[in-house]
Amino acid sequence: IDDLLHQMPNKITLTPNQILSQAIEDLIEHQSVFTDKELKTQALKIGLDQGIVLADVKSAITNNIDLVKTRKGYTTREMIALESKILVQKDSKSPDFVVSNTEEVNTAIAEYQQRKGFELKSGQNDLVHAALNNDSQFIVAQGVAGAGKTTSLEVVKAVCDAQNRQIIGLAPQATQANNLQAESGIPSMTVASFLINDELQVVAKNSIII
Repeated sequence: IDDLLHQMPNKITLTPNQILSQAIEDLIEHQSVFTDKELKTQALKIGLDQGIVLADVKSAITNNIDLVKTRKGYTTREMIALESKILVQKDSKSPDFVVSNTEEVNTAIAEYQQRKGFELKSGQNDLVHAALNNDSQFIVAQGVAGAGKTTSLEVVKAVCDAQNRQIIGLAPQATQANNLQAESGIPSMTVASFLINDELQVVAKNSIII
């Protein structure tokens, strides 16, 4: 028995601070902002077999210097710095980011409408033009659920494909990114995943990001 015990790997014991750091890392992969409940739940899940209790997690949160409390929950100082970097890039302009001119965009919309059997609304038309006839790399598409953003992005994707231009979709949460990709066909991920992936940002330096 003693021989068997010596052959068994030693159990790794994590401190509450290490468990909290892992919980933050896990959450950041899916969203840039997370709630207090999400953070505590993830930390307790990781520390389940480490004897970690809620009081330990609360203490670790209080003492963590990287966490930043926002109106919507927690984020990290690193994530704020990365988002600031992207905001600076968002304001950069280049004619290289213009995919199509106004006439070409209108033709693409007309072909899409004929194929689908319905007309795009004014706001949907505006989004298609903003994405394709724009000298900014980053295009912001805002609107409530059901506003028709995905329909507009189908047109954008078709034009980008026809011109061999890469387009990447970003969304705040993993579920939204998955839905965006499934419904529009645009390869998508969370904003957080994009921000923490330096290699992807290099690859995407000439891509349209929406």
